Amino acid sequence: MENLSQLLSDEYMVYIVAGIGLLFILVLIMMGVQRRRHRRELLEQPDRDLYDDHYFDDSPANRFERNEPDFDEPPVLDDVVHSPQQPQPPAPEEELIIALFIRSEKEMFAGTDIFSVLEEVGLKYGDMQIFHHHGMGEMKVKNPVFSIANMLEPGTFKPNHMDNFATPGLVCFMRLPGPFNGRVAFELMINNAQRIADILEGVVIDEQQRIVDQTIITHIRKKIELFEMQ
Repeated sequence: MENLSQLLSDEYMVYIVAGIGLLFILVLIMMGVQRRRHRRELLEQPDRDLYDDHYFDDSPANRFERNEPDFDEPPVLDDVVHSPQQPQPPAPEEELIIALFIRSEKEMFAGTDIFSVLEEVGLKYGDMQIFHHHGMGEMKVKNPVFSIANMLEPGTFKPNHMDNFATPGLVCFMRLPGPFNGRVAFELMINNAQRIADILEGVVIDEQQRIVDQTIITHIRKKIELFEMQ
């Protein structure tokens, strides 16, 4: 009897073990089937087009899923970029000097001729050893309206040696602001320069060695006007 019971117990154990083994085999088979089905589904899916508009969908939800920043908001810059400084207009000129030259059409101006002509037109020898014009009649002023110097350095004249003196030219110059209105002072200077040139047989030229004509005179008048409008 005991032998029969032991035999039945052993037989049940065999069935149980066989059942467990069969169940394990079925699980492995099902897992393999699912893997093959999943692989087949992946192979059957069409390739994703990288240039498809939906691939780069910029909706906030998709940006959140991809952890992309929302570029609708302005970026935060570490350094503030300043716009370049605007160029400043040039500072107004504090002084304007107008210069004209009386050049000899011969070789030289003789010293004695220079001295007599300059005194004749109203210039006086004085400060800095050059000649100065202080205005005419009741319009005489203390400070020079314009001055005349030697064209050659150091630009001075020596009255005691005028007999042995000669120069190729003279320079007439005026400084603004001056004792007269700029236009009045210039008209006085250009008129006297032309008169001196006629007497000494010379010609009036500008700083570019051009003979002074009406075009150059008009240009200088405009330059003076612009200076006095500053």
